[in-house]
Amino acid sequence: MRNTYIFNAPSEDFSGINAALPLGNGYMGMQVEDNIVYERLALNESTLWSGGPYDNDLNGAYASLKELRESAFKDRQRDFDWESKFVSQWGGQIMLPAGDFMAYFANSRETSNYKKQLDLRCGILTTTFEKQGERVEKRYFANYPSRVICIRYQSDRKAMNFACEIASKSSGSLTVEGDTLLFHGAANGARGVDGAIRYTIAARLRTDGELWDNGKRIFIKNAGTTEIYLSIVTNFVSDGDLSAPHETLARALADKAYARGYEALENEHVSDFSALYDRVSLRLGKETGDVPVKELQRRFAEEDDCGWVELYFNFTRYLILSSTRNGAQPPSLQGKWNDKLSPPWDCKYTVNINLQMNYWSLAPLGLSELYNSLLEKMKAVAKKGKKTARETYGIERGDSWVLHHNTDLWNVCAPIDGCWGLTPVCGAWLMNELFTAYEYTGNEDFLRELYPLFRGCAQFFCEFLVPFGEYLVTCPSTSPERMNGALGYVTYGSAHDNQIVREMFEHYLVCEKLVRADAALEKETEEKLKKLPPPAAVSKCGLVREFYFHDFDYLEDTHRHLAHLYGVYPGNSVFRQHDGELDAAVKKTLDCRSKAGDWTGWGIVWRIALYARLGDGAAVAAMLKTFLDRRNGLMLENGFGALPYENGSAFQYDCNGAFPAALLETLVRSEEGRVTLLPALPDFLRDGELKGVCLRGAFHLEKLTFSDGKVTRCDIYSEKGGALDISANGRLYHLDAEADRTYTVIGSSI
Repeated sequence: MRNTYIFNAPSEDFSGINAALPLGNGYMGMQVEDNIVYERLALNESTLWSGGPYDNDLNGAYASLKELRESAFKDRQRDFDWESKFVSQWGGQIMLPAGDFMAYFANSRETSNYKKQLDLRCGILTTTFEKQGERVEKRYFANYPSRVICIRYQSDRKAMNFACEIASKSSGSLTVEGDTLLFHGAANGARGVDGAIRYTIAARLRTDGELWDNGKRIFIKNAGTTEIYLSIVTNFVSDGDLSAPHETLARALADKAYARGYEALENEHVSDFSALYDRVSLRLGKETGDVPVKELQRRFAEEDDCGWVELYFNFTRYLILSSTRNGAQPPSLQGKWNDKLSPPWDCKYTVNINLQMNYWSLAPLGLSELYNSLLEKMKAVAKKGKKTARETYGIERGDSWVLHHNTDLWNVCAPIDGCWGLTPVCGAWLMNELFTAYEYTGNEDFLRELYPLFRGCAQFFCEFLVPFGEYLVTCPSTSPERMNGALGYVTYGSAHDNQIVREMFEHYLVCEKLVRADAALEKETEEKLKKLPPPAAVSKCGLVREFYFHDFDYLEDTHRHLAHLYGVYPGNSVFRQHDGELDAAVKKTLDCRSKAGDWTGWGIVWRIALYARLGDGAAVAAMLKTFLDRRNGLMLENGFGALPYENGSAFQYDCNGAFPAALLETLVRSEEGRVTLLPALPDFLRDGELKGVCLRGAFHLEKLTFSDGKVTRCDIYSEKGGALDISANGRLYHLDAEADRTYTVIGSSI
């Protein structure tokens, strides 16, 4: 299996952070930029954001709602009025960098036998090289259980000389106390909100060389081994409590790590990390030895070699485990890796697709327990969203809450930026994403924990929906970042809204039937579900209408968003219709939107998943080549997803977080009561082996092998028992499974 991410040359002088390799433990992120003479370790902490506790509601905005709704139903363009009366600010608060741990090395940069490799299975980065007869090894990992970053520099000649310091773009002060660097920082304010986050970076060193300081830097001379134990802690407890003793906690974490020692911490880290990583494995093509990343990329681009696809699948799984851990904040737009004070889109949470994509892969990868990081976020969001429901829409019923298209550490919920921010279904989409964990695991305790959030969400939409003809529709309504022809951004009844609200109501009803706490709401929801518009309609040019009641769709549209195909993937309200005309419209829409144009890394990964749902292996192949061929500008040197129109200066983590899910969709399509094997296999992925993938209904694909595009073996484990249909090689197999039993479906008779 390809589990090693290798580079055979140091970072070039001007490649900078785009070539830096990432590590993280959920709480902290680090990017290692190494060019031999110096190295920069760019540091982040998941609660280090600008601003402080605030809300962004326009109090009393609901007073304008009735008049603007009436205008919308008459198809009058009123974007400016919606924006001026409902949108409070431009931008939100910003996820900020903590600082940089800098190490400056003596002697020449002339090296030989250079190798930098990320062991994806163990979560350890190692750099080795020889310099003037000296062999140097540098080793890094981010330990989750102990909340510490560990670094070890080794020289076989006890000849390592370097200086180190902590530098930061934030306000603060650096002190040195013996073998410890301490940076005391204060986060900036932004958008009229004063900075309230305070934090401490503590880095404690152990060396067998000489150690001294000049008050700003620590110097190491003639060292054979130097170990660094680094922690970052902020004063953040919750969006209303900033009382954590950050300096005391940061010192304690670093001191405890120092006392335990490097080997103990590495063993603890590997045990924790590999236990999650090893739940799934994928082999594509023939087994080969370790091959550097750039060579695999060349082979993929020039020879359709599948080694790069396999390695990238594993690299993105590594990133998920490095950024998505319980107890920490969810990964934001750049995951846990931002080195800029003013990052693209503030490095905040965009929730009209991007945060959701960060979680698409968890359930199929058998990591459903990691949804708790999102669950805790949504609990905090719902508390803030109650005021937003009241002030924006005049809804005070029960625990009604709403979230629009952005939020941040402070969990604000009102629209921002412009009229396109009036997307009131984003919280419902996130709830649907959380429900996925239940679909895969059948964990009723988790469903009970979701229930209050679903109930509040259902209460909101039962009040928010308004009559239009025979239907109940959303108004205001948008289709994320997409105009409705001459009517502008804000209108009523977008397909995106219809699909998301429909599926949210269905998921709420599943919760309600388990909990049995609100019979009146259950009945009301069932009645209103029947009055929603159909999930999709076909336009006069044969496309899926972006807005259900309007027909402004056109064949030349290459917009990056595919919001009106939500019900194909990640949802299923459109996919399950199996209507010939609609199926053809979905395919045509996807083909039009997949032409060269408004490309983004996340947009192409979404298209991979959508084409896989349609069973179109040829189109999947084309999208994989578009994304994974670096010549198309959708990927940085280190593997992060890029945005080509930002000239390589911006990346978004979402395409990394969603890539395993998208690729698995081509190998295994899991539906309730049914699984389809190899539904959309690209022609260059003909042979392989997949183990450990989870399926809906608490089934597990223990082993799938395939050769020349045909399944040769399929073993399925049933955790809870139940019926499952398996489609493979043009045949349908039926399984009536007992709990806690494995069945060989293909390879022997059931």
